[in-house]
Amino acid sequence: MQLVNINYSQEQKSQQKIRSEPTSTGASFSTISGFEGILGGGDNTNLPAAYACILAIANGVSTCPIKVFEITDEGKVHRPNHRVQKVLNNPNKLHTRNEVMRQFIWNSLTGNGNGYLMLKKDNYGVLEEIIPIKNQYVRVIPNNQFIPSDVEYDVNGYGVIESPSMAHIWENTDNGYEGTPLNAYAADTLEIANHSENTAKKFFKNGANFSAVINLKGRTTENRIKDTRNSVASALSDGGGLVFTQGESMDIKPISVDPKNSQLLESRAYNDLNVARYYGVIPQKINAGKISYNTLEAAQLAFTSESLEPRFDKVEQELNRKLFTQKEVGKFIVEFDRTANILGDMKSRIEYWYKAIMCGISTPANAAKNLNIPTSEEANQYVVVGGMTPLSMLDEIARNQIDNRIQSTEEEDKPKEPDIVENE
Repeated sequence: MQLVNINYSQEQKSQQKIRSEPTSTGASFSTISGFEGILGGGDNTNLPAAYACILAIANGVSTCPIKVFEITDEGKVHRPNHRVQKVLNNPNKLHTRNEVMRQFIWNSLTGNGNGYLMLKKDNYGVLEEIIPIKNQYVRVIPNNQFIPSDVEYDVNGYGVIESPSMAHIWENTDNGYEGTPLNAYAADTLEIANHSENTAKKFFKNGANFSAVINLKGRTTENRIKDTRNSVASALSDGGGLVFTQGESMDIKPISVDPKNSQLLESRAYNDLNVARYYGVIPQKINAGKISYNTLEAAQLAFTSESLEPRFDKVEQELNRKLFTQKEVGKFIVEFDRTANILGDMKSRIEYWYKAIMCGISTPANAAKNLNIPTSEEANQYVVVGGMTPLSMLDEIARNQIDNRIQSTEEEDKPKEPDIVENE
């Protein structure tokens, strides 16, 4: 990794000062409304729907293995012993691959909307470590604020890092080189959802008490109204069930509230739908009640193709630009193994591998490996439909069939000897 020592000009200093200030309405909204805990200033979210969306996306990406492939004339060949593959499997002494990718995606969806991975390299540009960094510790420095073509990264406690040594992704941007928080676009939706959650929270925090209308009979005074109200309120403050004396003639009519309405369940469900829209997550992913066993696999496939695939593509392009040396760029690529997210039930998986074997796409040994079933060396060969004949034996079988056909033809053309009948 190369650290850059630079002296800022007066114009660059002013640009840094500008960039250190909130740059979007979302950041300002977060500060003004105290919305930091929801999406504006940390990893934890108070909204269950927002948290569920972020968690689903981060886990969906981080659970997929990343593989290094070499581009050859025959296609892509997996290179498990490549240096980049080893670093991806063990990024650093503290974090696993799952944790690194999870933080990378999580940070791009929370805080200021930027995900960072520091790529530590030797003097020859060979990757040595991958370290996740919280987005609030990084400041982006563009080479030109108006028409940027390259950036540098000022990391707190580390210094200025060049672009090839920092993997950087975002969800949305308004300047082309730095992400903006999601609440810049979903401020109203998130604020309404937050107020709905607070209303339900206050209802239960107050003991789910109901209100009542008191009709006093006879002459009333201010003191009488006050004493009566306090007496009834004291009896009902703990949820009812207490006995209180009624010293005067009065009627009490409790105002009962339906639990469904008191918790704003329908409004909160609609808010969840809107939050899911902003994250690009199918509603079934955050509302398990809408998923049945028959639709689970289809829902997961839709989530992978609509919600995860854009993130897969974004991360792959960024890593392919910066993980490899200049000589390796274009010759090697990294790709996520999407099959980890679309595993069906055992019956569907066996049917898939059965057809792959029958069509000569996969060997029985490879299918057994993916199904975690013991196999043998004899199964490591391709077969085709028919007698499940190994491809390596097709030439020999074809030659035998030709030889048998020729021999049969020769026997048919050979003149038959007349039968000799002995006279008695």
